Formats: sequence, structure tokens, C-alpha cells
Amino acid sequence: MWERDGVRPGSRASEAHPPAAFAAVTAVVLTGAPRCGSMTQTLHNDVVMNELDQLSAVFGALADPTRRAILANLTSGDLTVGQLSAPFAVSQPAISRHLKVLEQAGLISRSDATAWLVGYREYWEESYERLDALLASIQQHDPAG
Repeated sequence: MWERDGVRPGSRASEAHPPAAFAAVTAVVLTGAPRCGSMTQTLHNDVVMNELDQLSAVFGALADPTRRAILANLTSGDLTVGQLSAPFAVSQPAISRHLKVLEQAGLISRSDATAWLVGYREYWEESYERLDALLASIQQHDPAG
């Protein structure tokens, strides 16, 4: 909770003293320019505005019932686009667009397929090494074969 000059939020006195970030954002929104000329305040305003943009993106993403259902489905673990599109009467490209909106809002992230492939590469390399060892032992026991 913010507190300024000993004034607690929700008190009548707090209405007269909004948080500095709110006042700075209000000045930018209403006038189109920061209220003060200080570089620090301008940077602070940019940070606040970026946070507000991120918050707007999150609420925008959550406004759609399909995206909320997708998030609910992802709580059980990673799913493919095909698995995500199964319960909906929409195409996979439409689900991909929903996923892009959720990703841009920072609500989901795509798993790295490269890491998955590296794991399988290691598995198959070990399997081929075992196969090579087996073939070498067979050739040692049966040199005519």
C-alpha cells in the first residue's frame, strides 16, 4: 500500500494527496506531457506508463473467454496447439492467435523445442552406441557372419 506524508490510503486526507506515480500519470494522460521537466520524473513516468500498458495487455488478454479457458487448460501442464484447440470449435490458427495474445501479455511462454530435441538426441545417441556395442560383440563371436 502506498502511504505519503503519513496519510493512509482510503482516508479522507489521502484523497487530497494521491500517490506521486498516479499524479504523474494523470498529468501525462491529461496534458500529453510530464508535469515536470526533470529527467528522473520523465523516466519514472515512462516506467509507470509501461506498467500500465502491460496491465492493459493482461486485462485485454483475459477479457476473452476462449483465452481464459486456454489458461485453465494449461494449468494441468504443457499442451500442444492441437490439444489446446480440441475443446473449442475454432481452428488451430485461431488458437495460435489466442496463444500469441496470451504470450504478449506475459501470461504464458512457449516451451523451447530445442531443449526437447536435445534430450531426444542424447537418448538416440546412447541407443546407437548400445546397438554398435551389440553388433561388435556379435561380430567377435561369429567372425564369419
